[in-house]
Amino acid sequence: MERLQRHKHERHWSLLTLMMSVLAAALLTWMVIATQRQRRELLRRASRDPVTGLPNRRYTATLASAALDAASVTRRSVTIAFIDLDHFKSINDRCGNAVGNYVLKEFARRARLRASETLGRWGDGLFLLILPDAKLNAAVATLRHLQAATANIPLPDTARGLKLTFSAGLSSRRSNVLSLNEIIACADAALYEAKQGGRNLWRLDHETYRAAASGVLKSLYGEAGRKTHSDPIESLLSPRYGS
Repeated sequence: MERLQRHKHERHWSLLTLMMSVLAAALLTWMVIATQRQRRELLRRASRDPVTGLPNRRYTATLASAALDAASVTRRSVTIAFIDLDHFKSINDRCGNAVGNYVLKEFARRARLRASETLGRWGDGLFLLILPDAKLNAAVATLRHLQAATANIPLPDTARGLKLTFSAGLSSRRSNVLSLNEIIACADAALYEAKQGGRNLWRLDHETYRAAASGVLKSLYGEAGRKTHSDPIESLLSPRYGS
């Protein structure tokens, strides 16, 4: 009888120990999962702009560097575009930060890009567009899409008289421009020219223009000197093009 009671007692403690072990394992698993989720959320917040939800400046720079590194291996092109919302400061000053944030959010929401393309916020109304494997015509087509989407963003009555547009500067990777700082400097210089030219247009940096002209214009003319493509393609290469 005593042996039976001892056996039941030992069995009771064994079951209790097993249950506590299962609970401890479950709790540990939950803590690991919760920690991983928290870490992912922290990483997401650290890499995202809080207003637009787009990659923030640091993460955008990381993505752009990765695109350049990949292009150096595959020897494919990468085009970088600086996009600056025209008169964004005026919208903020006249309508307030709430309207300014609304414009930024709508611009980001309406920028439906290809899976390979990335739009990141660089600061204020400035964005960086990364276009891997994009030839000049494809980059211009993307900018035209963004331009149309931007023009359709409705503004409040307090912004009456203002039209939402953007200016852009483009630069493409080439053999003598390999680093992110170099290509960004070229795109920034082209953006400055677009702003100086009257806004609501875009410019290529000079080296990209010359490289594009020497490559694309060559295909526009046959051996006998006759054009084999239509004029609009050539007009895209003009340093004065824009809308």
